[in-house]
Amino acid sequence: MPSPKFRALRHQLWARFYEQLSPILRKLQPEATASRLLLKAVVITAIIDGTSMMPAETFENLRGQRHPSHDDEVVAAVLWMAGH
Repeated sequence: MPSPKFRALRHQLWARFYEQLSPILRKLQPEATASRLLLKAVVITAIIDGTSMMPAETFENLRGQRHPSHDDEVVAAVLWMAGH
């Protein structure tokens, strides 16, 4: 379990990122509530963060392609999430 100091720093880092991402999401979905935009920011961050740590072979095995495009898959998922 991370130390309280590390958890606080991590929270500050992610909170700043969510604050920067929310206005972009607001432009895509002006009718969304603030809590919905925050949830989207959290999920998008998780997609980007999680997939950046996955080895390329993971996408190769899932899609059966020899040279998968990790970036294209992540961008497609993020854009889908941002618009829904």
